[in-house]
Amino acid sequence: MLFCDIVGFTALSEHREPVQIAELLNDYFAYFAAAAEICGGTVDKFIGDCIMIVFGAPYEDPYHELHALTCGVLLQQLVCRINPLRRQRGLDAVTLLVGASSGPMLAGNLGSSDRMQFT
Repeated sequence: MLFCDIVGFTALSEHREPVQIAELLNDYFAYFAAAAEICGGTVDKFIGDCIMIVFGAPYEDPYHELHALTCGVLLQQLVCRINPLRRQRGLDAVTLLVGASSGPMLAGNLGSSDRMQFT
């Protein structure tokens, strides 16, 4: 499991229009989702400024730890490449925190009878 969170997002979003925040998140998340796929991960969900990426589910992956760590490093490198481009266009840049956890996990359809999703 890999979690990525934008540092200072709440303070940043307090001083921006909602459309600016949506554009910022969509800009970075598009790259992050591509990185997850390249590394064999599955984006489980976007939670505000956080992206949650699963490795080894829904399909078993004997190298899930390596793939998750590789993805985490790739995400950090992407931010280092994206930030200067955003600054050149007068847009906000971000700092990213990445955390990983490995071990047994529950993966499956969870929710209610009205709303069920794989997580």
